[in-house]
Amino acid sequence: MRWRSRGPTGSRDCGTARFYPRALCPACLSSATEWVRASGRGKVYTFTVTHQNQTPGFREELPYVLAMVELEEGPRLLTNLVGCVPDDVRIGMPVEVVFEDVTAEITLAKFRPV
Repeated sequence: MRWRSRGPTGSRDCGTARFYPRALCPACLSSATEWVRASGRGKVYTFTVTHQNQTPGFREELPYVLAMVELEEGPRLLTNLVGCVPDDVRIGMPVEVVFEDVTAEITLAKFRPV
């Protein structure tokens, strides 16, 4: 699976995968970086359930789960969990990526339980 917009990058020198993409590897400071293909699978590292948000675009989704997902490749990313009841979410729960096309130019990576 290839991330459609921003995804993990890796160092060709030490192999460390990271997210968000950046010019230098934080582990070895190498500038020899490249995009890497991610599996799209991971686990919930931590999360919170939002019950109050009056901002248009968010209030329609209440309650929603904001989670830090740790990919199998190592990087962690902040995302939404979808396709589950917020009370069922647990730390360590296996998840997989799903893509939401917000506009023709913007696609968001979200995760759902496996």
